[in-house]
Amino acid sequence: MANEAFSCASYEPGHNVHYIQARVKAHLPRFWAKVDLIGPKAVRVVTHRQDQVLFHHSAIELYMWTLVAHEGEIKYCPESKLLYVRLDEYRSVKQDVWIMAYLSEDELSPCKDLRDVSSFSEAELRRFIEENDVGHL
Repeated sequence: MANEAFSCASYEPGHNVHYIQARVKAHLPRFWAKVDLIGPKAVRVVTHRQDQVLFHHSAIELYMWTLVAHEGEIKYCPESKLLYVRLDEYRSVKQDVWIMAYLSEDELSPCKDLRDVSSFSEAELRRFIEENDVGHL
């Protein structure tokens, strides 16, 4: 989400969606969802297949996005735990965009601070891609 995405460096459940995760999980089925705010770090997600309380480090902001979803277009993929919210505008720019949130079934781990996380070197990134067979992405 907007504010935490710039300060949180965690891609664990309940935190940020990594672009590789988004691409790998894009083919999984999504279901129309209704989202209710339960607390500052918890939302209730209801689809025709489930009714579940899930956690996110920015649940209030996530809930606010659902209130302005384009024609109420909110979808959830239970398999990937990704919530998709379609917007007509993002950061004051008129555009058709999907906001994604990675939800957690468990209590949240603490956010990781960007200053405390080292980045991959080019060699480390190549090794990661080879070891995890993600070169085709």
